[in-house]
Amino acid sequence: MSIKSSKNKVFLTVFSDFPQFISPFMFLIGGMLFVGPVVGMLAALPFLPHNLEAIKHFLLTPTQKPVYKNAFLILQAGNSLGWLILTPWLYLRVVKKTSLRSCFKRFAPLPRPLLLTFILGIMVMIVNSPVIEWNKQVHFPEFMSGFEQWARAQENMLARVTELLTQFDSFGQFILAFAVISLIAGFAEEFFFRGVLQKHLQQYFNPHAAIWTTAILFSAIHLQFFGFVPRMLLGAFFGYLYYYSGSLFYPMFAHALNNGASVFFVYMIQQSGNPQPAAEEPSFPLYASALAFFSVIILFFYYKKYWTELMVRTEKNI
Repeated sequence: MSIKSSKNKVFLTVFSDFPQFISPFMFLIGGMLFVGPVVGMLAALPFLPHNLEAIKHFLLTPTQKPVYKNAFLILQAGNSLGWLILTPWLYLRVVKKTSLRSCFKRFAPLPRPLLLTFILGIMVMIVNSPVIEWNKQVHFPEFMSGFEQWARAQENMLARVTELLTQFDSFGQFILAFAVISLIAGFAEEFFFRGVLQKHLQQYFNPHAAIWTTAILFSAIHLQFFGFVPRMLLGAFFGYLYYYSGSLFYPMFAHALNNGASVFFVYMIQQSGNPQPAAEEPSFPLYASALAFFSVIILFFYYKKYWTELMVRTEKNI
């Protein structure tokens, strides 16, 4: 089959099945605009003063007062749970007529791929270090100067939010931030983007196209365009972990590791009294990133081989 006829076949499949094709995207938009904010606000209310003026101030400027920091973390947790867990769960139940178990099929967490995932996660952080630095310095063409100004303002605003959330006043606040930023965000984002969206796109496109399309959407939805490329690469990394293993546990673990390492890094800097900004990412020399890159290729080859052989042995025993 030629490339042109293959593209035509994909287009006709998407066009003929358009309502089904677009359905998870509609759930994504609905969850982002309605379900997540409502659940987040309901979760945060008990942590706010019980008067309308305080609640109004919080809604308009949730990061202005450090006293609202815990409430804002709870708001973020509720938003993630509503948008990225409750909404896709409804999608699976109502549209796909299936359960959460379908996202964790085949095997319980196994020690060897778990260790591989841990090492790969660390190596990918090192590989991404120069990409992060490069993406921060990107400049758009002159005709996109308006967009660049908006994107820089958005980046600065989100950096202030990150700095607020990672200025820990106590060990308990560090634990809360770790739970929200690492565990809840990591698990929730993987559930929707890999467990629902990537799996859905694989019905229409080849697996690699589905993985990279999902990775692009995953990065774009964060609205941080000066971190777009490294986040896209992370999304593809999580996507391949899911594709080869067939279980969401491994990308969820890798995602939580990536987010959690950043939170832990910030906490340790603060404990040491170092004045480095909270939002600053750890950087690695270029040679370390190059070595890590080749390590990732070798380890991923072994990761894929492990799952392929395990599938074959399992099918023989059935």
